[in-house]
Amino acid sequence: PGETIYYDGTLNNDGYTWMHYTSYSGQSHWVADLSNAQPEQSTSYTDGMTATSGAYTTTSSQYVRDAAGLNSNVSVTLNPGETIYFDGTKQADGYTWLHYTSYSGQSRWIAKLNLAF
Repeated sequence: PGETIYYDGTLNNDGYTWMHYTSYSGQSHWVADLSNAQPEQSTSYTDGMTATSGAYTTTSSQYVRDAAGLNSNVSVTLNPGETIYFDGTKQADGYTWLHYTSYSGQSRWIAKLNLAF
């Protein structure tokens, strides 16, 4: 009790408002808002995202984007065999997009192109 987090996005699921934050070690976390305070209404990268987690390994070179969608800016390219650990998914442009937080703390999205989890 009494600890503070600084969250960077929210998701409404299972009757709760879930707050997303990145720990000092770079890990992505979700915590349910159990307070009586009303969260700010804002657009965040988690809008429409389903909270789920897992690992995804690329089988070919793949673009990593700033948002879920084919028209989003490409931030980096992953090589075949690289693995990301995702914390959510979103449907857009005919793909399931996997969300993860980069080591530098940036929100990133990659299209799921194979069945490797």
